[in-house]
Amino acid sequence: MDGEGEFSRPELPAALSRWWISESSGHGQAEDPLIACLNDEDTGGRFQAAWLLGLLGDVRAAEPLIAFLKDKDFPPEWRANAAEALASLGDARAVDPLIACLKDKNLDVRKAAAQALQQLGYKPEGAAPGGN
Repeated sequence: MDGEGEFSRPELPAALSRWWISESSGHGQAEDPLIACLNDEDTGGRFQAAWLLGLLGDVRAAEPLIAFLKDKDFPPEWRANAAEALASLGDARAVDPLIACLKDKNLDVRKAAAQALQQLGYKPEGAAPGGN
């Protein structure tokens, strides 16, 4: 939408659209078109594919999601969504980048990182068992 005060979402690459059709119809390998999108030249398409793969639990999304999480040039909303998807993956490779995000200047990124770490079962060294 082009209305004032509204944001526009990146146009979906063709492979992402094919994934949506495949998933909606219940036919085919749903993740394959998303994997193809990880190499798309459109940054928004790459992000959306990685995010969806993360939510679907496909570990092939871990590295792209970690890259989005670390890149402070990306919008904070994308980085927070990357943290959410990484938590869904349950991949231990995400722990150190998520810890680094606890010091991010953006509150939403910090909150998303903290929630992701909690979901991953991370406990800081020296934390009391069962303590808050």
